[in-house]
Amino acid sequence: MIDVAGGAGAAVSMGNGTAWNGNTFNNRTTDLSNYVQMHVRMSATETQTSQGGSEFVQPFFQVNNFATFQSLTGQNLTIDGQFHDLYFDMPNTLLNMNVVDQTGINLGSHANELRINVDLIEFSMVPEPASIGLVGIALAGCFGLVRRSRLAS
Repeated sequence: MIDVAGGAGAAVSMGNGTAWNGNTFNNRTTDLSNYVQMHVRMSATETQTSQGGSEFVQPFFQVNNFATFQSLTGQNLTIDGQFHDLYFDMPNTLLNMNVVDQTGINLGSHANELRINVDLIEFSMVPEPASIGLVGIALAGCFGLVRRSRLAS
């Protein structure tokens, strides 16, 4: 995507469904309610100059049939043409994250035209308590096998 210079920066957003074609099934929303972190891998390159610097990046969500706009704390992306990994914490104060219509990234204003590439958007969740328990049981079993093999030798 090319974002022109001057004014507010562009927004890149993704959704699932047909939001503007009269779909009444709430547009096949995404449930992000159990996720605690958003990982974005992206790059920014100036198309006409090479002054470098950084670009402000802020993830956002439109939820609950587009009734609410919520954003995460933004970060700066280095303008060097290289892909960088940005990690954004998703606080539990976000509302209606079980009905996310759009997920997006807002860019801040900038003086020069930028080429923006988004390679990855990934969400991480808190492991379920049962998963933690299974890992504990597996580790205990491994320690038991190691101990048994040492006693046998």
